[in-house]
Amino acid sequence: MTQLKKPTALLFLSSAAWAAAVGPPCKPGEPGRGGLIAEHSRFQNTNFRVHMTDLNGMDIGQSIQLTATNAAGGGSVAQYNQPLGVPGVCDAWNETVLPPMSGKGAGSGASSGLFLEAFLLDSISHQYVMYDIWDTIGTLGILRIPDFYADINGDGIPDNSGVLFGLINLATFNPIPSFTFGDQINIVNGTAPGLDIFFSTTRPVFNPATGFTGTPYTGNAVVETDHAFVPEPGTFAPVIGALVLITAARWRRRAHGVQDNEISKLAG
Repeated sequence: MTQLKKPTALLFLSSAAWAAAVGPPCKPGEPGRGGLIAEHSRFQNTNFRVHMTDLNGMDIGQSIQLTATNAAGGGSVAQYNQPLGVPGVCDAWNETVLPPMSGKGAGSGASSGLFLEAFLLDSISHQYVMYDIWDTIGTLGILRIPDFYADINGDGIPDNSGVLFGLINLATFNPIPSFTFGDQINIVNGTAPGLDIFFSTTRPVFNPATGFTGTPYTGNAVVETDHAFVPEPGTFAPVIGALVLITAARWRRRAHGVQDNEISKLAG
């Protein structure tokens, strides 16, 4: 198992320099904050789930199955409004399962788990502290982050039995240029050049004494889905609609081999 103490985050919204203000620290049983998650896949019939978690990164209750809508011309979308006031909620992680791919072996479809966190080492207690994710996102605005799927043979098609987790820490990060659905990367021992994100074949586990740990993945991966995180849905409602339209445009452009940078343009 590999220990990850202070990872940095992949944000594909803008190339501008960012500095996240974390917090406040999560506390046992406190009312959770809220926000909106907009899910996007370039495949129809994609399965989206959200798992709410506490200050130790443990699931609270059952996973929430989202109702996805297939988009005309391909792809699927879903949204989830995380409600205010749910006791003990500090964060949530996203599980996305693609439909089975032809010629990619047995299995119910490739799976990606995104752990978007905010945690720092406390200089007094020497323990890692989890911070509220929605308040942290609130200092940044809308974030859009891709999912990566295992692709062992590097043919650009996710493996049906593959499960790949990505762990990002918003407390410290370096923004990088955007990705487009279908883009591929090579991962060695849990990391890829230019990406401040930890890739694991097992669910990342949080321990206040050590931070997060996981099992590093080595192999190819491909981007097939992404998430937009909106801290104040009412304020950003017009942009949410724009995100849906941009996603549909990206699918159409990708089908004709055209690269785009619409997401970067959103940031101004």
